[in-house]
Amino acid sequence: MDKSHEAIVQLRNCDQELIDRSKAILKEMNAVIKRSFLNKAKGKIEVDWYLKRKDDAKKLIDKLSKEYLGEKEITAKLHTKDKTTGKKIYKITAKFSKFPFNKGSKILFNDEEFDIIDVKGKYLIVKQRNEKLSIPLNKLKNFRVLEK
Repeated sequence: MDKSHEAIVQLRNCDQELIDRSKAILKEMNAVIKRSFLNKAKGKIEVDWYLKRKDDAKKLIDKLSKEYLGEKEITAKLHTKDKTTGKKIYKITAKFSKFPFNKGSKILFNDEEFDIIDVKGKYLIVKQRNEKLSIPLNKLKNFRVLEK
């Protein structure tokens, strides 16, 4: 059996719902999973899937980021060169880290309550007393989810 892969999909901070949805999306796309790993350490679930095609990994991460709040990251690494054409061959890693809150959740951050609206780029868009604010994700360290 051919064990080569073009992409690794990494799901981080995920739950069973996210895993099941990801599998359903991959099945819809007829994606070929070469290998998979599941890690349940310290109450966190992490999944790695090695896929045959890069495009399947990118499509999966895009679909997940539209359905769930989370951070996506896609990186490419030079793997080898085609010996006949000299063309560079890359493998990608597509990572999706799900946030512990959803749209509409309430969080407590810096002793203030915020309603989650969305995530845009590197910012969490929130509402507080009918005012929209953006909080940089890298500043969002000590918060507590009040309502999912």
